[in-house]
Amino acid sequence: GPAVEAVYATGTVEPVQWARIGPVVKGRLMALGAEEGERVRAGDVLARMDDTVARAQLAEAEARATFLREDAGRLRALAAREIVAQAALDRAESEARAAAAIVEAARRRLDDYLLRAPMAGLVLRRDGEIGEVIDTTQTVFVIGERRPLRITAEVDEEDIVRVRPGQAALVKADAFPGR
Repeated sequence: GPAVEAVYATGTVEPVQWARIGPVVKGRLMALGAEEGERVRAGDVLARMDDTVARAQLAEAEARATFLREDAGRLRALAAREIVAQAALDRAESEARAAAAIVEAARRRLDDYLLRAPMAGLVLRRDGEIGEVIDTTQTVFVIGERRPLRITAEVDEEDIVRVRPGQAALVKADAFPGR
């Protein structure tokens, strides 16, 4: 009968385009917005982390910025009548601008508590539950497309010389007997 020279290798099947999604900040998972098998668009919120402390810091920064802005306004009126030195007005306006920048940074930081889809695709896996504390190294969602797929296989170094680009390959999975 026909003789076959074969190279055996074990590998993993994965989508060609996919992404792991995890938090930018460590925190408690408060809400989930997507489930496995669900299709999502780029930018969709997949989960929300507890942002209570960040919101409190934003409120504090806004209060400080409001005070400094109003203080600079009062000093501006006094400086116009030459009751206050120009240096004091310059310092107050500088502090008001710095406080406004801190508020803007705090607002942007709030977005770090949302896990968003970086691309459109299918939720292939969800590895988080509400109430769980998630670290920045953890993956909560995997998003991708079911097709096209690629196989990454570990070929033994003794057999690698018998493998060439474009060579036909037989792929077998225990999950699909006879196919």
